Amino acid sequence: MNNDAVPANYELKLRFQYEKNGVPEDAFLVHKFVLPVKHEGIVLGIANIVTDPSAIRPGDDFVEITTYIENSGSKSAKSIEAKLLIPDGLEHSYSDNNRKWVGMLSPNESKQLSFFINIDENADSEQYALDLDLNYEDLDNNDYTKKLSFPLLIKERPNIEVVDVKGDGKAGSKITLAVTLKNIGTEDAEAIDARIIKQSSQPFSFDLRSNYLGELQVGETGKAVFTIKIDKEAEQKEHNLKLLIRAKGDSDKGDNNIYTFNRRASINVDGKKVNPVVGMVTGVQNNGANNAVGIGIILAIVVVGLVIYKKAKSKK
Repeated sequence: MNNDAVPANYELKLRFQYEKNGVPEDAFLVHKFVLPVKHEGIVLGIANIVTDPSAIRPGDDFVEITTYIENSGSKSAKSIEAKLLIPDGLEHSYSDNNRKWVGMLSPNESKQLSFFINIDENADSEQYALDLDLNYEDLDNNDYTKKLSFPLLIKERPNIEVVDVKGDGKAGSKITLAVTLKNIGTEDAEAIDARIIKQSSQPFSFDLRSNYLGELQVGETGKAVFTIKIDKEAEQKEHNLKLLIRAKGDSDKGDNNIYTFNRRASINVDGKKVNPVVGMVTGVQNNGANNAVGIGIILAIVVVGLVIYKKAKSKK
C-alpha cells in the first residue's frame, strides 16, 4: 500500500478460475470485498514554528528556529532523525547544527527541535521554503523517510554601502574627505550617522569624527564629509580607515531596529606639503644664474615685513 494513499474504504475484486483435468474452465468466479485503509500507523508532522527574533531580516545571525515534531498516528516511531535543509541566502550558524536526534515518539506525543541559521546581508526579502528530512523506524524495525516543508519570511531592511571616496592629500596638509553612501537595501533608512574610527598608529587627526546624513530612501545616495589633518610624517601610501555607519529602520513600517555597518574609506597620501618660503629658497638654490633675483625677492619680503612691524609698533 502506498504511504500517500487516501484513507477510505476501497472496493476490490477477487477473480477465481478453476481447472478441470488440468484444463482451465472458461467461467470465472468473481468475489467482491471492501478493504478499509486507515491513516498510516505513524504520522509525523510539524506542530508549530517559532523564531527568535520573530521578525527576521537580512544580516541577522544566530536566528533560532524552534519546531515541534508530533506523531498524530496510532503507532510509535523510533530512531527519528531530523535534518534541516535551507536554500541559498541562508546558512547554518554551526557546522553540526543541521541534524538533530529526536529518538522515539509515541502516538500523540511531540518533541521540540531548535536550529540556528544566519541570513546573508544581501538575501532577498521574501518567503523561503525550508525542508525537514525525517528518517525513522517503526517498532518492527521497518525504515521510513518523510520530507516536511515550512515557510520562513525574511522581511525588508536597509543596507548602507560606500560607493565612492574622494580625499587624497599630502603629508602635513588638511583635506576634505567626502564619502558617498548608498542605501542598496529593500527598506528606507532613517537617522543615518557615519563615524570614522582610526587605529592609534594611523597618521591622522580629526576636528569631528561623526557626520549626520539623515534619511536615505531605497536606492538613494548621500555624502558624509570629514575634515582630516594628515601628519607631517605620514607614510606615502593608501591608508584604510574604518567607517562605522548606524541607521534606523523605516518607522513607517514599524521597524525601529538600529543597524550598524562596518565599511572602509581610504586616503591616499601622495607626497609632502612644501613650505612656500622653503620652496622658494630651494628653487633659488637650484636655479644657479637666478640666485641674485631669488635673494632679492626674499630680501624684499623681509623688508616689507619689518616696515609693517615698525608701523604697528609706532601706533602703540
